[in-house]
Amino acid sequence: MFSDHVQLESSAEHAVLNFIQMVPGAPEGQPNGKIISRIALTWPHVARLAGLLDSTIDRQKREILNNLEQNLFVKEHKENDL
Repeated sequence: MFSDHVQLESSAEHAVLNFIQMVPGAPEGQPNGKIISRIALTWPHVARLAGLLDSTIDRQKREILNNLEQNLFVKEHKENDL
């Protein structure tokens, strides 16, 4: 399962990542998403995660950019069909 949004809560001691799945058709005024996972990290862990994400992006940059371009093309194509 993929999350639709990631939300960050933080304090001086730690950070919490909330992974949110959107709920289609929620009534107006009602929450339209639910937290599907929460991960609490200390700041040293956040720093290590940031380094890991940066190195992964650098290593796979070409594939990531190709995937993003394909997703944008598909999204634009679907919007133009409406």
